[in-house]
Amino acid sequence: MTQTTTAPAPSAFSRFIRKKVATVSLFRGIVSLVAFTVLWEVGTIINLPIIGNVPAPSEVIVTLLEQFRQAYYWLSWGDSMMRIFVGFVIAQIIGVPLGLFFFSLAPTGKRGKSSSRFLRSCGLCRLWPGFRFRSFSGLLPK
Repeated sequence: MTQTTTAPAPSAFSRFIRKKVATVSLFRGIVSLVAFTVLWEVGTIINLPIIGNVPAPSEVIVTLLEQFRQAYYWLSWGDSMMRIFVGFVIAQIIGVPLGLFFFSLAPTGKRGKSSSRFLRSCGLCRLWPGFRFRSFSGLLPK
């Protein structure tokens, strides 16, 4: 009697990794980044023109690690995020009522066409997966 054993089928996650993530393009990208970094480091050591004026990657990493240890670095990140958030809120407070006001001034027949044309041309509206013209097409007058 002979026994045959079959290997377990690979999981969906491992198939995804092998087919979509671990690709030749990823390997080429990693190799090119490593080669660029090595050439950059060597170029700064032998003081090549232009590259010799730029700090080496090793110096940049050491300086970055020193920055991470300082509280001021993280406080400046917090300040920047607060500025972005406050600017976004101000833009919403001003922009939404202003947009609704201008939308209410448009003639009824032109409302649907002009707003849908504008929204179709807006790149961010295409990127947002929840945005579908079909989902609220009944709300816009034709």
